[in-house]
Amino acid sequence: MRASLALPISKVLIILSLALILVGSTADTARADATILIVNGDDPGEGFNDPTPWTPTGGNNATTLGQARFNAFQYAADIWGSLLNSNVTIRVMARMNPLTCEPTYAVLGSAGAAYVTRDFTGAPLDNTWYPPALANALAGFDTDGRDDINAQFNSSINGDPDCIGGASWYYGFDASPPANHFDFPTVVIHEIGHGLGFQTYMDVQTGIKAGGLDDMFLVHLEREGGSPADYPSMTNGQRASGNISDPHLRWSGGHVTYMIPGAGVSAGLNDNYIRMHAPNPVVVGSSVSHFSVDVSPNEAMEPAFTSPNHDPGLALFLMKDIGWELDESVSVEFEQVRAWPREASVEISWQYWADEAVDGFNVIRRRVDDTREELANVNGLISVTDRRFIDTRVEPGQSYQYSVVAVRAGGGEVRSPQVTVSVSTFGTELEPNRPNPFNPATELSYRLGSESRIALRIYDVTGRLVRTLVDEHQGPGSYNVMWNGRDSDGQTAPAGVYFSLLETDNVRQTRRMVLLK
Repeated sequence: MRASLALPISKVLIILSLALILVGSTADTARADATILIVNGDDPGEGFNDPTPWTPTGGNNATTLGQARFNAFQYAADIWGSLLNSNVTIRVMARMNPLTCEPTYAVLGSAGAAYVTRDFTGAPLDNTWYPPALANALAGFDTDGRDDINAQFNSSINGDPDCIGGASWYYGFDASPPANHFDFPTVVIHEIGHGLGFQTYMDVQTGIKAGGLDDMFLVHLEREGGSPADYPSMTNGQRASGNISDPHLRWSGGHVTYMIPGAGVSAGLNDNYIRMHAPNPVVVGSSVSHFSVDVSPNEAMEPAFTSPNHDPGLALFLMKDIGWELDESVSVEFEQVRAWPREASVEISWQYWADEAVDGFNVIRRRVDDTREELANVNGLISVTDRRFIDTRVEPGQSYQYSVVAVRAGGGEVRSPQVTVSVSTFGTELEPNRPNPFNPATELSYRLGSESRIALRIYDVTGRLVRTLVDEHQGPGSYNVMWNGRDSDGQTAPAGVYFSLLETDNVRQTRRMVLLK
């Protein structure tokens, strides 16, 4: 039986001085780019209907202030729509209202899911809250008929010297606001992200779950060192403590974690997991439902927000973690990146798939005792048909980190996770999978100390073979392989406990895994 729950609190965007602070079974129908419909909730003559003349700027060709606002809102919504798949229109009830605005303090806007729902057709997890836009996308039809997201933004930010120092909104599309202007599309992208699912519905002060149930955001939260570490298994008090545990609160979702190396994140991490915003004391409307302020480079879904940014960044892969299907344009992945020592060299191999063309590959390396990176393939781009490179410029006894970079034909790059290899001898070991628990994918890493026949298989609790991930002869080195939660027939495995088994000529080792649904 499907149920829904009203939400009393939405995300609020506030500015202090010059810094923006945030407080406050699938249908068979083929998916397409999501259509996000902006429902104009303003009265005639105000807000999105303001007839004040306006000069076209930054690609926004409107001639009235109201139309400029609406165009900029739709532009920001279309960025999300081009990246997510859904055959159900996402409805955003939008208003421009005069909100709090003082000389050094202003509420820029607020947005969030209009309500949450559970146990709908195609829901991956039972008794778990989902935002309605995601629920509709998973079900393949509109499960309720109501607006999916509520959003409002401050119409008082219009150059008034008594309102945040005379600041104004910038409605251009080019992310180039003049001084003392705030980029409206950037703020809208951030807030729509909350409405699409970048927020938990628990009470962040008490740790009490909404209606006593998990939500699709909460199931991917964990506290490093906690016992238990995962939020669904914690007591209310443990969650409340985790919400103020910075830098220990982190996102465990596999897609965000997998993309961190390629995004070049250099700060705001906890053991290679991205940290979530968990200041002490807790900040209602801001804590937990944002990436940490320490993440660098800056992400669109951080609570501290200082510059125009029209790229959802890692938030897009968080959407995939919670259940969104991404457009093919962003479905790019490396698989089974490996590195192992050879005679006076290191061999790197990889599997790669993408729906768009690439010009070739680069291999980036650095010594583990050095922060400087360098190009390993100094003789030029590696052919797109190759999946292997031998690095002969290595020193005996040194350890190196390698990553592979796909150079897109249309511009831009995609970077693989790093693998570490030493020119000296490894010990054979199967490492714990990450993340664990997981949904829908997890990464298994292992090291081989010597050349051997190796098999890596997944078994369920009954001892039944679910999937063989690797079965081949391999040399010594470090290896990574992803398990997408599917069995050997390509069917989605049911939620539960599974075991990974690594077998070599001399070693047999298992690890326990938990698949969430």
